Amino acid sequence: MVSVSNGVVRIESFSLNIPSFSLQDKCVHVIGSNGSGKSTFLRVVAGILDLTVGKRILPTDLKVGYVPQNYRSSLMPWLSARDNVQLISKSDECIKNLLKLGFKKSDLDKRPHQLSGGQCQRVAIVRDAIDEHDLLILDEPFSGLDIYTIPLVGKLLKEKMDKGMKIILTSHTSLPKSMTSNLATVQVVRISDNTAEVRDET
Repeated sequence: MVSVSNGVVRIESFSLNIPSFSLQDKCVHVIGSNGSGKSTFLRVVAGILDLTVGKRILPTDLKVGYVPQNYRSSLMPWLSARDNVQLISKSDECIKNLLKLGFKKSDLDKRPHQLSGGQCQRVAIVRDAIDEHDLLILDEPFSGLDIYTIPLVGKLLKEKMDKGMKIILTSHTSLPKSMTSNLATVQVVRISDNTAEVRDET
């Protein structure tokens, strides 16, 4: 599916080394300390950030969904929550999934600036967690959610995994119990002030 070998990403004075990574049969949980380079690694896997050195295989027919940490800015500010969540897929399933996550019908026609951070987060996640995507990349998907919504989002993502969607995500919090099986772990380790490395923990 996606693989990186002998990869190095340099951003100003910071270098992220990716000796070997392959996303094949399992979904992946990326762990690491703040500022270690987890988001940089996700952007490499998503094809958003190019390697400075090394090789990345990202099939051209692979349909990838990407949800960054800054959820509000990933939404179109001139569109309602309803239109944002159906931006990629016009299916009513997107609306149904959003409502399953505790989103109120009365908020569907509000624009992002009228919604809370958690509401924007749910819109962004549901928008990209669609069956059309083969791979879903999520940067801290549980960080701004309340304790009632986290297991609901976990259940939605587990349903997508069961249907064959590959998911790679970062999280500083414990994952919902529904997602803890069949997950490989990759750690981003800070080696020095200017260097970090991606290590397969499985």
